[in-house]
This record gives sequence, structure tokens and C-alpha cells, in this order.
Amino acid sequence: MRFGGEDTDYVNQLLTGVDESASDPVDINTLWKFRSGKLQLLKPGASGTPGTSTNEVYIVNGSAITSDKTVSLPLLTSLSSDSFAFDISTQTFTNKTFPGGSAATEGSNNYIGDIYTYPAFRKSCGYIGGSQTAAIGYGQGQVGNAGTPTHGIGSTGKYLKLTTATGPNTQAGWKQDITAGAGIGDNPTLACKFKINASTTAYRFGIGWININAYPTTGSDDPLATSGLTGGAGLFKRSTDTTNVVIGHKGSNGTSVYDSTSPSIAIDTTNPHIFRIKADNASSSFQYSWDNGSYVSLPSNNDYPTTTTLSLIAYIETSESATKDFDLYWLIGDSQEFP
Repeated sequence: MRFGGEDTDYVNQLLTGVDESASDPVDINTLWKFRSGKLQLLKPGASGTPGTSTNEVYIVNGSAITSDKTVSLPLLTSLSSDSFAFDISTQTFTNKTFPGGSAATEGSNNYIGDIYTYPAFRKSCGYIGGSQTAAIGYGQGQVGNAGTPTHGIGSTGKYLKLTTATGPNTQAGWKQDITAGAGIGDNPTLACKFKINASTTAYRFGIGWININAYPTTGSDDPLATSGLTGGAGLFKRSTDTTNVVIGHKGSNGTSVYDSTSPSIAIDTTNPHIFRIKADNASSSFQYSWDNGSYVSLPSNNDYPTTTTLSLIAYIETSESATKDFDLYWLIGDSQEFP
């Protein structure tokens, strides 16, 4: 192997700012370590000695890691170029999706659902079990259309027990007055903690949003087919559902759809559960969450008109000659509106 003056000139030029790309570009295929603070990137158009008034640099520093870490760049598909994002620098984000956090972080100001954007504001309503039978917030409601509501408290919290009369086909529940409802354009969200108390599956049950000022038709296993009901979505258990509950929804196409949940949600008469369902105005559809899990989009498309007013409902109906009841710990709805 011979090493001459041209080679020396090449190395000298390579290390003193001469662009050798056209004649003999450098292709590094060997581990090359830079000590923290030693990798410096000149600003575009700069040349010469870094640190001068016209040749400022970005200085790349590492952190005090205790083991090797791999930093991967994202795959750029439709874009020919992109930029890094930094936690303090003022930047405008495009094409970003922010996922929700877990139940453990909700309310700790690092959960995306805790952030409200000005000038939008949220208004809330609902029912808090254990102390009253009237609605709170902007929701003017009614409690129980059969049986006598009773308050209780246990290891899982305070609740209102809503009991039907001896059936069949009698109901008990809580429903918000439709005049105080919210439109899908307000991106309404419902959250409910409840527990069903039943020794058999001979009952019907539902929690969700509907657009009528009445409970579903008694004796029907298609609660969303109730006269006047043109929009709604929620969690339902029909008399024909003996193992799992279903997600029901009805929109502008006028068809009631009952989808099996994924993963399946088993009928449970032992433990309290939390069900959430929220509207997405952008897609004119709903998403639901079970026991603070990730939100799942409704599996079948069903468009909801923005002119439909929705109100909260939670009810139980016996389909045999026996009373049925459920415990309602709380049922909260809120909506985002713009002044």
C-alpha cells in the first residue's frame, strides 16, 4: 500500500472544510464516538471557525445515562424532509396524534384529556350518587320512573340504588332532560360508574346518549328503535344478551346497530364498572372506553347529524315477573362549546 502527497492533501482538505463529495465522498461504516459537546453543527451557509459572530453552531450534548440507549429517527414516508421537535422551543405541530394516558395519570396535568384549549370551554352535568336524586350542573334531570330510589354506601363508594317494580317490562333509571342536552358538535363525553345487581339475565340495561325525552320502549330488545329516537349511542344489555353486553348506535341512516365489543365485555353482576363514551364531531361518530381503558371507535360507521341534541340516560328494565335494580355511583356528561 502506497501513501503519497495527494493522499495527505485529501486528508488535510477533508479536515479543514473542503467539500470532497464530488470526487471522493466519505462513507463511514465503523463505530465513531463523539464525546459530549464535541459534535458541532454549523448553521446553514456558515464556514470557517465555529463560535465566531457569523459561524454559530449547534452543540450536541449527551445526558448522564447509565446504559447504552438507542435513538431512532422516524420513518418519513410522504415527506421529503422534516424537523426535530424540542420541549421548550416554540414550534407548530402538524399531523400529530396525542394518545390518552392511563387512569393512573389522569388529572395529573400530563394527561392530554386534562388540557382544555382557549377560547373553548366545557360545561358539565350529571348525577352524583349517594346524596341526592337531582341532577347537578346544567343538567335538569329526573330520577326513577318506577320503584323507589334508595341511597347506599359500601366499600366501592356511595350510590343510588334504582329498582324496578315487579315486572315484566317495568323500568327504573335516571335520564337528563333533553332540553339541557348537548349536540355532537360539542364533542360530548359521558362517564358512568355503575353495578348491576341481578341473579338472572332476564333484564334489559342501558347507559348512553339518546335524543329523546323518554326512556326506551318497554319490552323491546331494540331500545334505539324507540319512536322519535333518531340518534344515540351507548352500552346495552338486551334480554337476548346472556353472556356479553353490546355497543348500540343509531344515526342519520335510521338503522339501529348493536356491535359486539372488542375485546368482549362480559355481563357482570358482582363488581362495579366504569363506562365512557364520547362523540367525535370530526368523524360524526362515537368512541367508548371500558374501565378506564383506551378508547375504541365504534366498529360500524353510523353518521350523526350535528343538529341532533343528545341527553344522558342510565336505566334497567325487568323482563320477568321480578324486580331488578342497579347501583348508580355517578353519571357525568360534559361538552365543549365555543363562545
